[in-house]
Amino acid sequence: MELDYEAAHLGIVDYFRSRGLEWGGAAPGDRPAILVIDMAYGWTDPAYPGGSLQMSRAVEWIARLLEGARPLGVPVAYTTSPRPYGLWYDSSASEEEKAALAQAHRSSRIDERIAPRAGDTVLYKSGSSAFFNTGLHRHLRSLQVDTLLITGCVTSTCVRASVVDASDNGFRNILVRECIADRSESEHAWHIRDLTRWGKLLGVDDALAYLRKVAPG
Repeated sequence: MELDYEAAHLGIVDYFRSRGLEWGGAAPGDRPAILVIDMAYGWTDPAYPGGSLQMSRAVEWIARLLEGARPLGVPVAYTTSPRPYGLWYDSSASEEEKAALAQAHRSSRIDERIAPRAGDTVLYKSGSSAFFNTGLHRHLRSLQVDTLLITGCVTSTCVRASVVDASDNGFRNILVRECIADRSESEHAWHIRDLTRWGKLLGVDDALAYLRKVAPG
């Protein structure tokens, strides 16, 4: 029998709330940034072992989000691995060495449909979380960011780890529904709901409406 993910999720939320336990992160703030997690060709191009059409479709939604956000002056940060999928780098390498490695391997380059622009930040990570062994926390604090719009892949691993770490580091999360993907539909269906423990789930249109409301643009 196929699991009804929505019913199962609502059952867990009801269980928490019936016992006075919290569910969901703090309400979004007024200093947002967009985080694009691992949307490099190694994940978005099915020609690679770790690539999937699921992620490729999410790229198109991320492009739409970025198109609406950039004129508003919303900061954008990307993550990738500077080696092909499955080959993590020596964390003692300099940022210049990491950038050179990423450029040398197409699988590590951000998909050109959402390529970083001047003023964007690209971070090279050695673990699942966008915060692990990177300068993301310091960068966001320097911009006084309080809210992250989460996009990218994969829902069950790197997105999940990044959302939890963002919350633990004091940031508020908006999970942009269409912009998050996993290779597995079932993994995605469960984790995208469970991640609302630490954030608010919004569609692209609602996320853009939020940005237009709060961004200084």
